[in-house]
Amino acid sequence: MSETPTNGTSGGAVGDLPIVEQKKRLRADMNARLAALDPAERRAASRAACARLLELDEVRDAGIVLVYMAMKTELDPAAAAYICLEEGIRIAVPVIDEASGELEAIEIESLDERHFAKAKLGILEPTGGRRIRATEIDATIVPGLAFDRAGRRLGRGAGYYDRLLVRLPERCRTIGFTLDRQVVERVPTDAGDQRVQMLVTESFTASCA
Repeated sequence: MSETPTNGTSGGAVGDLPIVEQKKRLRADMNARLAALDPAERRAASRAACARLLELDEVRDAGIVLVYMAMKTELDPAAAAYICLEEGIRIAVPVIDEASGELEAIEIESLDERHFAKAKLGILEPTGGRRIRATEIDATIVPGLAFDRAGRRLGRGAGYYDRLLVRLPERCRTIGFTLDRQVVERVPTDAGDQRVQMLVTESFTASCA
């Protein structure tokens, strides 16, 4: 495994600010970085990161992998999900349950966009499929705005993934899937924030301390 590059935090002396303000500043910084990334560079980074993802035993040996449907500015794990489906690894994608406000997993058999519809934030969600219990999931590919080497993660503020991660079985491997430029020295966190166990980017794979 290579050394993890770190990009610092959002700039300036933020350590003495309240956690909520630190998060706000880091989100703004990361959103700006992602918006500025050339789409062709993002696609190339996604291909490289997917290749690394498929090298992991945690993915290859999984029965069910939960894979997010990427937003326009996110690293896209779809290519890895295609290969998993071709090789008989079951794939589920997260959807927001409107009644509970929680993420639920729906098993899919295809990534054909004709079987998906746009939901909140323009994210694609399957129009059909079987609901999977969190306890059935063996590996989860986790998006985020920022990560650090210890596995701390900054999401978009709604807490969907933090609440999902605590429901997963102990055997489930949680893998932060992110661009190099989203890895920072330290992510500000509070009591409800959950960590990931591994990081995969376009240039490195690392276990989180």
